[in-house]
Amino acid sequence: MKIIEIGYFYNYSNPIGDRWEIRQITEDRLASIQKLAAEGKNYKGLQIIKDYGEQDTTWLETWEKIGSRNRYIRAARDPFFDKRMLTECKTLDYLIQMLEHGNFCVGQGFYYKDLCFINCVGGGDEWRAIRRDKAFETISCGAIIRRYGREYFKRKVTTYLSAPDELGNMEFLESNISNQLFSMGEFVEEQVT
Repeated sequence: MKIIEIGYFYNYSNPIGDRWEIRQITEDRLASIQKLAAEGKNYKGLQIIKDYGEQDTTWLETWEKIGSRNRYIRAARDPFFDKRMLTECKTLDYLIQMLEHGNFCVGQGFYYKDLCFINCVGGGDEWRAIRRDKAFETISCGAIIRRYGREYFKRKVTTYLSAPDELGNMEFLESNISNQLFSMGEFVEEQVT
């Protein structure tokens, strides 16, 4: 199945009203949005921005098994957790956009390359981080992005993606994140104060 980037005005039934949004979605989701737009429901000004090609499903079954071992994710009921809850992000910027957004149901996940984040708290910001077949951390992505900024979080994700098998070793992660904080110097200091 292909991943398509689309833009549209979505009509919120609250004071927000219409808001322009950009999303990366599967082609089956695109078909349902096109149907709703044609019926005049919720979506207006639908534009296809980019076709990213085929969805990478390499790790989906593994991540489904790992997620199901987490008691909070396993308890998801609306909807139940399975691999269909895991959404591929074709760019790091889009992953960050989704993780900083918040307010997702338990079990909603986003992945970029071989790194997956699955939400553990309904409407919350606790994400189970998994790289390939290793769950290695639970992280408050939105809080980190708000406190330290998008660039810091990009560096954190880049560290996860470039980590060798020591990824499960917290000393490796703490050492690399500390080095990044040190190398960012004043940028991080400004964000914290």
